[in-house]
Amino acid sequence: MGFVRPRHRPAYQFYRKLPHVQTQIDKIAKVRGATKANGANLRREIAQELFEALDEDSQTEWSGLADQEHDEAMEKWKHDTTSPPSTAPTDRQR
Repeated sequence: MGFVRPRHRPAYQFYRKLPHVQTQIDKIAKVRGATKANGANLRREIAQELFEALDEDSQTEWSGLADQEHDEAMEKWKHDTTSPPSTAPTDRQR
């Protein structure tokens, strides 16, 4: 098993991690009747709705943050997959 290529996360996933947004999502999910079976999907839909309600500038800013995080992860992945293997004992135990 090798290194897994990083996935590009949508901008709303970064936005939904803000504490006040999480609180808002939880309140709306409770009103909509989130259960154990549908809770994660319902919260994702609510986060997307809240993100789409933002103005265009805010959405662009969050998209830029998502792109930046993905670019950094891709650089690390490319380095890890193209560089020679480490000979350090701690790296060999992974």
